Amino acid sequence: MRKVLLILPILLMGCVEGSRVFAPPETIINSKCETVYQYQIFQALENGGLAHDCSDYLGDTCWGLLVFIPAGKGVEYYDDQIIRVPEGKCAVYEGVYRYTTKQDIMKTIPKVKMIDAYVPNPAYSEWLNAQEPKQ
Repeated sequence: MRKVLLILPILLMGCVEGSRVFAPPETIINSKCETVYQYQIFQALENGGLAHDCSDYLGDTCWGLLVFIPAGKGVEYYDDQIIRVPEGKCAVYEGVYRYTTKQDIMKTIPKVKMIDAYVPNPAYSEWLNAQEPKQ
């Protein structure tokens, strides 16, 4: 009987601890983000570069999806350059880029844009509102 009396408070404390409501994270991963974290320029252009994503590679060459990466202000790309998605950012395909090949064939490929990888979590806002005292 004494053992039961000693164990019972411990079990009850475990139940109380387990019933706490934890806050959801303030931010979540942006659903628009692609799972590609680097690209390899294969042809540098004045306004950006044609690149393959590195989701598929052989040796030190990437062979994934062909994309256009626009150059930012003061940025220049060079052939075979590896472009890594910066920390806290992610790549999204937004819009298209059209170009004509040497064989005079019109090509259309996705344009890559870097955006914030994390966005506010709606569940956190709801949880925060629920924590405010009712009047």
